[in-house]
Amino acid sequence: MLNGFHAEDFFPSAGRFIDSLTGALAKREQTFRNLDAYFQKILERHLDPNRPKPEHEDIVDVLVGLMRDQGASFQLTKDHLKSILMDIFVGGIDTSSVTTAWAFTEILKNPRIMKKVQEEIRGIVGPNKNRVEGRDLDKFKYLELIVRETFRIHPPVPLLIPHFCTKKCKIGGYDILPGTTVFINTYALGREPSKWENPEEFYPERFENSDVDYRGSYFELVPFGAGRRICPGLAMGTTAVKYTLANLLYGFDFELPNGKKFEDFPMEEAGGLTIHNKHDLILIPKKHKWD
Repeated sequence: MLNGFHAEDFFPSAGRFIDSLTGALAKREQTFRNLDAYFQKILERHLDPNRPKPEHEDIVDVLVGLMRDQGASFQLTKDHLKSILMDIFVGGIDTSSVTTAWAFTEILKNPRIMKKVQEEIRGIVGPNKNRVEGRDLDKFKYLELIVRETFRIHPPVPLLIPHFCTKKCKIGGYDILPGTTVFINTYALGREPSKWENPEEFYPERFENSDVDYRGSYFELVPFGAGRRICPGLAMGTTAVKYTLANLLYGFDFELPNGKKFEDFPMEEAGGLTIHNKHDLILIPKKHKWD
């Protein structure tokens, strides 16, 4: 559904009627009902008075606590909670997994980068741990550069969410009137030759001694947007990507099945709401042996 064409996105007045004829509207409404029922079950489990108190609260426990807080300046409802869960579910899962897959593929295809990042992670964590912990992530400077470069060349969402123009402006010689819906092409920004040297090359070192990052202050790299409408999942998403990569690179060495070489692995993009590789990355992990 997310990768399909929906006329209502482009023609608000007549699009709903068009979608009703094509069947897109019925599919959307059925998908909504299915997700609503799924999130309702999650809430019911957390609202069950007989549910044992968990050792660690999850995000739903926190939201339920806010909903029950009678002294709050605003009152959350079950529909509010389901909406928040929808944002996390739709906006956070696919984008993080796609980014992780692209980053890992680029690392595997470049032995120099692989060697450098594994030496960094294993050198900092050492041989006596079972895994990388969250507090270690800020120490991995080269891994951070890899994540930035991945967001540049493989932004998980090629077009940011639609924005509404509030005043007349001119972009590229075109007059943009108030009320116009505009899209930011972050995919094109990350490959703009006037801003990036050799933009098609995956080269994390380009960010060394550079302040450019993905937090919305530099418009050549805005995978999460910028300003008040910046993606609220930025911290969670980047942490998930770095945590996954760090643990895989720390604990394992990898090879492709059937003796295939990493440099021959295809990199073909498939478009949609997110851009992913047409080819699944299937690996054989081998537990790293410390000397």
